[in-house]
Amino acid sequence: MTAIALWLNETFYGFDAAIFAFFHNLAKGAGAFFTPFFNFITFLGEEGWIFILAGVLLLLFAKTRKMGVSMLIALLFGLFITNLALKNFVARPRPFIMDETFKSYWEFVGKTKVGDMSFPSGHTTSAMAAGFAFFLFGNKKWSWSGIAFALLMGASRIYLAVHYATDVIGGVISGMVAGFLAFLLVQFIFSLFEKHAGNRACNFILDADILNLFKKKEL
Repeated sequence: MTAIALWLNETFYGFDAAIFAFFHNLAKGAGAFFTPFFNFITFLGEEGWIFILAGVLLLLFAKTRKMGVSMLIALLFGLFITNLALKNFVARPRPFIMDETFKSYWEFVGKTKVGDMSFPSGHTTSAMAAGFAFFLFGNKKWSWSGIAFALLMGASRIYLAVHYATDVIGGVISGMVAGFLAFLLVQFIFSLFEKHAGNRACNFILDADILNLFKKKEL
């Protein structure tokens, strides 16, 4: 175990244990009623497929193209920050490997299979990266739902006892950084397209819309 992983385990043990106990009591008190729900939420985050799909769909419409591009770029940034950098650098083992109590929580909710490294939560990172980009480009009356879903994703990882609460917090921070960087990059790129809107390719990127395919041509 690396020095950083050891520091996380020792410094935040009480905090992580209290959050784990809360979710375990929820699972136990409800007779595992919530387990299928949290399994479904965590399934949606596998490989980030639901966020990739959402980003691609948003790309098809001119009004949401910036949002879609930003979500996809944010996912790439999140992948680099979490899976390629922090997970390998911190190398924190999963909670059920390090503590018998946490292992019993993990077994109680179904022994979800995961990889070796725990910090930060990849599911939470991707959900927050896409969700924060969605929030920044969307109407704030409803785009907050992207952040809410990311937090729910993080909760599912703690409930299933595959991540410490500190892993999830790390994922939230990593995801927000990825989402914000993607937002800035997309704003810059599209400002260049707008300056050259007379160019056919730039105009297509800005204005192409799948809905136009379904409009009847005027006679």
